[in-house]
Amino acid sequence: MTICKTVPHFLFSCPRWKDERQAMKVAHGSRYWDLSHALGGYSTAERDGKKVDGEKGKWQPDLNAVKATIEYAIKTGRLQRQT
Repeated sequence: MTICKTVPHFLFSCPRWKDERQAMKVAHGSRYWDLSHALGGYSTAERDGKKVDGEKGKWQPDLNAVKATIEYAIKTGRLQRQT
């Protein structure tokens, strides 16, 4: 059994979940490796000297990206309660 040690590894690069990850990858587009974006948070990342999420006061999460992240996690079964 592969153990994913970090959230970014599980979401973006764990080879075990490559197939399950494809829809999420499409939904995230160019922001695929951005953990804040994937989880619905404001990102402080900049591109060309500008915040990728714009002004914080006007920002809203990308709910399609968040939904895709949740659907991916459900597909993997990693959200099941451990007994």
